[in-house]
Amino acid sequence: MRNEQLKYVLQNILRKKKQSFFTLLCISISSCVILGNKAMNNGLQYKLKEGINQAISGQLTVYNSANGKVNILESQLKEQRSFPYSSGLLDTMNVDHLKLAVNRRIRFGSLVSYDEETSYVNVHALEADHIQRIGRLLSLQSGSLPVTEASILISETTADELKCTVGDTLLLLANNINDYMSDEIAVVSGVFKESGIAIFLNYNAFVPYPFGEELTQIEPGNCVELIVNSANGQELQTKEIQTMQSQLAGLSPDMHVATWEQTVPLLYKIVQVWKGGGYLTQLIFVVFSLLILVNLATLIIHSRKREIGTLFVFGFSWLKVTGMLMVEYLIIAVVGVSLGVGSVLLFTGSMNAPGLFIASPDLQAALMTDYMLPFLYIKDVVYVLCLFGVTTLLAVWLSMSRIKGVSPIRLLSRR
Repeated sequence: MRNEQLKYVLQNILRKKKQSFFTLLCISISSCVILGNKAMNNGLQYKLKEGINQAISGQLTVYNSANGKVNILESQLKEQRSFPYSSGLLDTMNVDHLKLAVNRRIRFGSLVSYDEETSYVNVHALEADHIQRIGRLLSLQSGSLPVTEASILISETTADELKCTVGDTLLLLANNINDYMSDEIAVVSGVFKESGIAIFLNYNAFVPYPFGEELTQIEPGNCVELIVNSANGQELQTKEIQTMQSQLAGLSPDMHVATWEQTVPLLYKIVQVWKGGGYLTQLIFVVFSLLILVNLATLIIHSRKREIGTLFVFGFSWLKVTGMLMVEYLIIAVVGVSLGVGSVLLFTGSMNAPGLFIASPDLQAALMTDYMLPFLYIKDVVYVLCLFGVTTLLAVWLSMSRIKGVSPIRLLSRR
């Protein structure tokens, strides 16, 4: 009996070509828009988090301070305390044999002078491999990354204010860990553009770690801040972070482990706004799809009232007829979503790294990236399938509820 019902459902899909086509078209377009929106959001969030995790903040920032909060876009050397950097410390941070990439960093404010011009910058002293990470984030206007000890990478804003260029020698004057001033000479190795996420780094400069260590007078064997990333690029889980925090607290009660959401709160809020905008777009198209599907289902069921009345006459219950129609529309929904998925995958699959170029400078500033590579997760496809499955079932149920209790005679006699 079930085989006959399924055969009947499939025949109806093919027999009602126009009705099936318009339902399929509605679901395909809506699912394509929602999946496209998700793919764009995924690409933007990945690009932003990649920049933050790998270059600016790290997945975690470890520091020793009486102040539990830290903003890594600002210079707060005076608020941090140095602590020993040793293999024992790294062993303490290891959680369940999790392989970590740990780099030292020093952040401090400094006056930089060239000829008669002076500016203020937030200097990040980074180890060599972390300088390479920041290099993947930044777009150089000229020059190269700071690889020699007495070299510095500055932003185009700082270069314009100082009226200097690559190869010029700058004087740096900064407070050191001992609360007095230190000065050093550095050669400008490069100038980076303030585009994408680097728009937040217009008053930041980058130097090799040994140079920052010398300028701030940090004792050998000590450090003030650690950048922690998973070596394989995976997200560190909350349980792992809590375990690391408790283990470090055993060394000092003022040892803190902060995630990027805490160390760059402004960027975190931007990500939340993007997510909210994505959810709003999805909601609009879900409501739109539901209204269209309900109206389509109502018209189709109205045009099939004699067919439904005949099924009632032959002993089919309202529930069984409704179930058969739900299966019919569910098949159309699956095919429609599959077409939507295929369209989005075809679009994203045609792109090569680094992805879609964003031509508008204003849009680059708003999205904080020059290129974006949209992509889908499997969970996105499952989500849209479930979404349109439920929407379709609801549309059929609402439409069929209008004729619930109507006698078969009335359905057969109405024109």
